Amino acid sequence: MLWRTIITRRGGQLTGGLDISSLAKVSDGYTAGMIDQVCSTVLIERRVNQLTKKPLAGIEFIAPLARLDPIYKEEEEMFKVRLLSFLFVCQLDPLYFLSRTVSVSGI
Repeated sequence: MLWRTIITRRGGQLTGGLDISSLAKVSDGYTAGMIDQVCSTVLIERRVNQLTKKPLAGIEFIAPLARLDPIYKEEEEMFKVRLLSFLFVCQLDPLYFLSRTVSVSGI
């Protein structure tokens, strides 16, 4: 869903040759911001203008994605612990906070 949304927002067109589910699997561990950065690298104005003649292919996104370092599970877990500690110290309800921020995949 995230790849589909960002690609279309940046002017890309989804076709049968673009395997979104494979992109999602390969990009596990990357943030939404990183995926947006990859899409902006690939979908420059010149490439968007070529879409009618040459549809997007998943391989176009791999090299820009590989240049970025993913967020590893250990780092993600450490962030969650720090976030929950912060919310506790500030006396904020973690469930309220998380329910308003978790929908990253729905961008």
